[in-house]
Amino acid sequence: MYGMVLQSMTAYLQKQYGETAYLAILEHAGIPHTFFNTHQVYPDKYITALINSASIVLHEGKSPADYLEIYGRMFVQYCHVYGHDKILRVVGRHFRDLIRNMNHLHHSLRYSYPRMVHPSFLVMAEDKNGIVLNYESVRQGFAPYVSGQLKELARQFFHIPRFDVTVLTEVSLDVRGTYLTSFRLDFDNVGYIESISGRRRNFNERYPKLTAQSFFNILPYSFLFDQHMTILSHGPKMFGMFVEPIRGRKVSDIFTAKQPQFELSYDMAVKLQDVVIELQSIPCIMIHNAVAHTKHPLKKHLPLKGQFRQYSVDTVLFISSTPTLNDLSDLESIGFYLSDLPLHSGTADLAACGWHSHNEIFQHFQKEADKSQELEDLLRKQAEWKKKGDSLLGSMIPRYLLDKLQGADQGAAGSAFSYCELYEEVTIMFVRLYDFANVCLPLSATDLVKMVSLCWSVMDTLSGKAHCRATHLRWNAKYGLSFG
Repeated sequence: MYGMVLQSMTAYLQKQYGETAYLAILEHAGIPHTFFNTHQVYPDKYITALINSASIVLHEGKSPADYLEIYGRMFVQYCHVYGHDKILRVVGRHFRDLIRNMNHLHHSLRYSYPRMVHPSFLVMAEDKNGIVLNYESVRQGFAPYVSGQLKELARQFFHIPRFDVTVLTEVSLDVRGTYLTSFRLDFDNVGYIESISGRRRNFNERYPKLTAQSFFNILPYSFLFDQHMTILSHGPKMFGMFVEPIRGRKVSDIFTAKQPQFELSYDMAVKLQDVVIELQSIPCIMIHNAVAHTKHPLKKHLPLKGQFRQYSVDTVLFISSTPTLNDLSDLESIGFYLSDLPLHSGTADLAACGWHSHNEIFQHFQKEADKSQELEDLLRKQAEWKKKGDSLLGSMIPRYLLDKLQGADQGAAGSAFSYCELYEEVTIMFVRLYDFANVCLPLSATDLVKMVSLCWSVMDTLSGKAHCRATHLRWNAKYGLSFG
C-alpha cells in the first residue's frame, strides 16, 4: 500500500481529533511512523491497525468498518492535494463512465506508482436505476473503504443527491488469490438512459462499408472469434507471431486476461464491451533474428491492450492496434521494431522518446520522496526531544503541573495564576547529603551517579508517603521538600 493512502487517513485523524489523539492511535496500532512518504510502499496491515485502534482509542462507538468507510471518503477528498482530482473531473461525463474507466484510470497511474497492486472493477449489470459492480482485490475486507470512495465520488464530482451502496456478496477466489465483492449501486443512472437513446438514434444510420482486410490493416493486432471462442480471423501482425498458427484455436488457449482478471468466455466478452482489457499470450512469441533472417521462440509473452466489440449476433472482435509497451527496452525485449507498430497509435513515438515525461515525473517524485523522508526524520527527532524535555520537566516540577502545561500546548491555556495553588501555611525543608564533597572523592563518576540516584529515589519514596511536594536541587546535592 502506497503512503498516499495512509497519508489521507492520518491527515483526517490529525485534523478531526488533534495531534494527541493521533499519536495515541499510532502508539496503540504499533506503527513506528508519524509521517508517511507518498511514494513509499508500506505494509497493508497498517490500515487494519489504524481502523482497529481508532475504534478503541477514540471511544465514539464506531466500528472498524465505520472508520474504514470514512477513510474511503477522505481519500477522495485528499486527491486534490496531488492534483488527481483533475483527471477524476474529466474521466467521464456521467458516473457510469467513471466506473467503467476505473481500471484504465488505475493503469494510467502505473508510471507514477510502479509497485501499485490495484484492484479491478467490472460492471456486471446496468439499468436506469443503477449498476451491479464487481470489485476484486488481493486485500481482504476493504468493501467499506470502496463504498466510502464510491459515495464521495458520486457526491463530489457528479452531485448525485441519492446514492446507496449495498453489498450483495463477498467471496474468496482461491484460484486467483483474490477477494471478490459484488455491490449494488442505486442512483439515477442518467448516462445509461442517454446511451440507450443514442444507440436507438444511430441504429438506422448508414456507414460506408469497410472490408475485413482494411480493418485488420488499420488494427493489426485485433482478432475475431465466435460464440464458441474460436478465433476466426486476425490481423496481419499476428501471422508468424507464435510457433503454431492461432486461427481455428480457442481464445483461452492463446490468451489470458491480465487486467481485469476474469474467465474468458463469449458472454463475458459481450458484457465487458466498455472496459479496457489487457490480455497476455500464453504461448511464447517468435523473435526475429536480424542476422540470420530467421525466427526462433523467445521466453516472452505478447501483451495486448484493447476492448471487445460485438460484431454480429455470434461474433466478437477484440480491437487492439498495438502491444502494451513502456519504452524501447520493452520493445527490444519482445523482439519488436518500431516498424511493427502502427503509426496512428502513437506507441512508436512514445517508445522512441523513452517516456521522457515519465522520467521527469519520476525524478520529481524521487526528490519529493527524499524531502518526505527528511521531514519524517525531523518529526521523529522532534518527538524524541519532546519526550526528553517532558522527562526533564517531570523531574523538576510536580506531575499535576506538568499535565496542565501540556494541556496549554493543546489549546487549553489559562492565565498565569491558573497554574498556581494557594496555601495559607507552607513548610519547606531542605535536605543535604552530609559531607558530600569528601564522600565523592573515592568514587568513580559512574558510582557517584548511582549513589546520588539511589539517595534521590529514597527521598522520592519518603516524600510520596508524606504527601508533600519534592524538588531536586541538582547543585551541592540538595533536596527540597514543601508541605502545604
